[in-house]
Amino acid sequence: MIIRLELEMGVERWLIEVPDEVALSAKKHQKKFLNFVYKAKNGFYNGGGVCFGLADFVKWLDEYILKKSVTKAKVVSTNDQKLFDEKNDCPTLYF
Repeated sequence: MIIRLELEMGVERWLIEVPDEVALSAKKHQKKFLNFVYKAKNGFYNGGGVCFGLADFVKWLDEYILKKSVTKAKVVSTNDQKLFDEKNDCPTLYF
């Protein structure tokens, strides 16, 4: 089953579709991603802080969490207010 997940970072809002097992553990996956981002050896840490975007989270889901899955994370919309107004209550992750 596919579930929509809302991602927010500042003024950016994305709506993605992920397998239900990912959406149901969204907060856990967000925490794992942030731990990954803050490790100095992965390219996100630039000495003075970290730099990442929502696309990095989607890519990380595909490469690490959904590595063996046929179904990958799919971006449905980026910053489309009309779609966000129409969406059902889906889990939201704030970065």
